[in-house]
Parts: sequence; C-alpha cells; structure tokens
Amino acid sequence: MKKIFIAILAIAAVSLTSCNNWLDINNDPNSVSSVDNGLIMPAAEINLLTCYSFNHIMGSFFSEQWAQKTGGPNTMAFAQWNTQDGGLCATTSNRIYSYAYNKILNNVETIRINSKDSEGKITNAGDYLAATVVRCFTFHMLADMFGEIPYTEALDPSITSPKYDDGQTVYSGILAELNEALSLDLSGAKSCDNILFGGDSDVNNWITFGNALKLRILMRQSAVANSKSELDALVAEGNFPEQDIAYTCFSDEAGKDNPVYDNFVRAIGDNNARRSQDISAHMAVLGTMNSYNDPRVSAKFRPSVNYGIYEGNFIDSQQSIEKGAGYCDENTFSEPELTYNTPVYLITVSEVNFLLAEYYATIANNPAMAETYYKAAIDASCEQCKVSGAENIYASGSPYEWNAAKAAELIGVQKWIALTGVNGFESWCEIRRTGYPAFGEYTGKQIYTTWVELADENIAASKDNPTPLCEDLVKAGVFSYGTIFTPSKAEDIANNLMLQRFRYPSSSNTTNANIPAQKGKGDKMFWSK
Repeated sequence: MKKIFIAILAIAAVSLTSCNNWLDINNDPNSVSSVDNGLIMPAAEINLLTCYSFNHIMGSFFSEQWAQKTGGPNTMAFAQWNTQDGGLCATTSNRIYSYAYNKILNNVETIRINSKDSEGKITNAGDYLAATVVRCFTFHMLADMFGEIPYTEALDPSITSPKYDDGQTVYSGILAELNEALSLDLSGAKSCDNILFGGDSDVNNWITFGNALKLRILMRQSAVANSKSELDALVAEGNFPEQDIAYTCFSDEAGKDNPVYDNFVRAIGDNNARRSQDISAHMAVLGTMNSYNDPRVSAKFRPSVNYGIYEGNFIDSQQSIEKGAGYCDENTFSEPELTYNTPVYLITVSEVNFLLAEYYATIANNPAMAETYYKAAIDASCEQCKVSGAENIYASGSPYEWNAAKAAELIGVQKWIALTGVNGFESWCEIRRTGYPAFGEYTGKQIYTTWVELADENIAASKDNPTPLCEDLVKAGVFSYGTIFTPSKAEDIANNLMLQRFRYPSSSNTTNANIPAQKGKGDKMFWSK
C-alpha cells in the first residue's frame, strides 16, 4: 500500500519531462540563491502537484464521491476513514507534510528571498507574488488537513522545533501575506517560468489565482471571523480567474500522465479499457446525480463493465464475504472517468462562482445575485465536463431549482457534485465547513444490514444479478438522495459526523518537541460546522 504513494512521487518527478523539461531543484533554500527563479518555481509546482493529487484521492473517498472497489485493498483505509498511525492515510499524510515543507515551501521561500535586495526590499514583484501565492496555498492546504501546523516559526533553520500554530493564526497570517503581495506595484511586472500557466509570464495569472484563494479562505472562515469588509472589497474588485487553475501538462506515457491515472489505471488496472482495480463510484453522489438525470454523469463516471449502467458502490471492504455469499457482482459498479490527461485542479471557475453565490446569499443579502452565480457555477461545471443541459439541473420543478430559503443546501450539494472527480480535497473541506451534503437518518452499518436482506431476497428470486442497487435502498427507506452516511466500518468517530482531520505527522512527533497532543478524528477545525 505504501508503494502507491512512493510511485506517485516518482511519477511527479518524471512528469517534468512532459512539462517543458523543467529541472527538479529541491535543495536547501540557503544554498541555491544563485539559481534562477524560473528553475525553482517548477520544482515547487511539481511537488504541489504530487501532494494535491493524493489529497484529491483521499478527499474523494472522505466525501463519498469515490468508493472502495471489490477486491482492491489499496484504498480501503480511505473508504473506512482510517487515519490511525501505520495506516495508508497516516503514511500518505506524513509524506505530504514532509514534501510540503521540504520541497514546496522551501523552494518558494528561496524565490521570495531572490526577489529582494540585500536590504530586504522587494525588487521583483512578479516573482514574489507568484511564490507567495504558492506558499499561501500550501499552508492553507496543510492547515485544512491537520488543523494546527508550524507556521510562524516554520522554515527558520535556527529553530529545530517550531511551534504549532492554531488554524486561525495560519489563516490570518496567509491572508496578510496575500494582501501584501497583491498590493505591490505590479504594473509592467512579469512572473518567472512556471508549469501552472504553461510558462506564461503574465502576472495577472497569479493575481487572479491569489484573489480566488483569498475568496476561498475568507469564505471558509466567514462563520467564525468577521470577513465581510474584506469580502465586500474583494468581490467588488471582481478580478477572478476566467479559466480553471489546473495542471494540464500530461501525455499518454507512463510516468508522464496524470498521477492518479498512472497509479490506479495504468499501473494496477486495465490501461486499454481505462479501468481501475481499486476505485468505483460511490452510491451517495452517483445515486443523487441519477435521481434527476444529471448530464454530467457520463463525464464523471464510466458505466459498469457487465451491465452498462451507472451505479455506485458503498461497501467499504474487500467484499470477499459478500462475493462468497453470492450477494455482490463486482462488475455492477461504475468507476470514475480517469484519463491520462485529466487535469489536476487547484481552483475552478465553478468553485469561485459557488463561493460568490454563497457570499451573496449569506453575507451580502442579495438573493438575485446569489441565484445568478449559483446558475453560473453549474453552467461552468457542465462546460468543464463538456456537456449541455445545465439549465435542466436548475429548471423549474427540479430538486435543485434555486430557492433562496434553501441556498446553503442547494449550493452545498451542487458544489459536492461539481467537485466530484475534480477536487476531492476541497469537497471534503466544504462538507466539514457547511454541513452539506448532510448526513441521512441511517448509518452505513444500518444501510448494509438492509442491503444484505435485499440481496437475500434477490437470490431467493433467482435474479441474474442479486446486487441491490441504490434505488432499492431508497425504496427501502434507508437512504435518501443528496445525503451521505458514516461508513459501515468507520471506527473512533461518532455517527453522522464527518471525519475532521488527519493525525499530526508521526515524523514530527519524533523530532519536534512542540507537537501538540494528538486530537481525535471528530475534533473540529476552527471553521467546521
């Protein structure tokens, strides 16, 4: 299991070959000040790609967009929300923590140092802004994973045991850093070579990325911190990305393709058929999309092998018992639509529009504008999926027709769907923050009990495929569309509570005397609902 993450790291390094042959510079920032920023930035970006790809995988399982596939043990820890030390979640989060500090944050700090003169005055505003945006994005990601992280004392080589700052301190700090960088005189400025924008030196790419990141951070803390004035000014400025912020530099070759595809399809799946051995669609999201004929289903999922249907799974084990009892045909379930050139998304136009819809609904008190951006977000999601029919999703009579009284739920569920296969990590963050999609009345264990009963009935009736489907569970009254549930094998967390955090990295536990006492799976972030 640990080999999967290691393979992704190797793939990310090799992938530089398909990203304009960038060099991988991962040295101590104090010893590489003479290296051109245009060589250091791609090294930071490619390591961010590595970390965020794996966060996307884990978040997709936590958000119940993806499920454990029959017979595939590699992702079982994700499906069971198992973050305990020694498990795959803990192993991967440890490596993400290490890569983030050593190979992302150190590199962009070097760029920030290189962008100043000997007196500390910023002389290269474009590079400084680009490095600051990547730095703040990374700290934001880490804070949303672990809750408390080294920030104010991080990256100082004279401090061997940096203190762990609380999430609010990190948020306040990175917002201040973004404000400083975005307020620089950027007229005529250019940014260094990069991967995210294909080497484009137009500094406006980083301005809009920075603004979108600010919007995400401010909205995430909006229920617990007074962010209205900052949000009002940011929205009034309106300078947000018009294109998704994403890595797109992949080719159809082992080690140069999308890391998730390379590991879960090319390496241990069926590359010719583009089938994964370990991942299937989750019943919660796919069942919800099927309930109103969402046009994005075929863009986000592949039909099942034997039956040609779009059906989600929810059993969070290897299902050997279920298969042995004849309850389950593993080829009933759909899989995520993974391709070699699937982008790795950091922030999308659709997400920005959903955040703006929420801002107008809950902060600016403008229902008409909220509706406009809600529909624009769904439009952008369908455009990303290259499908038509967005208007049918929010049409009159649809369960997702705009209703200002249900704004939080509508935005939350539709964002969950839009982020499926796009950004599982962000989806997990937003479920923790907003509470949507909400938990249904029944837990995974209760749903499983009914599922077995239905399977017994199907076997007794000599059905060709005895596997109970999502609609059968809905008819039985144990599952409702637009909801999620506690996995049947989840432990050490209360029912109907989303997994809140990763454990602090074990590597830090053995080297940093200031690491706090471990918190539980259900201990909430400062911004969690």
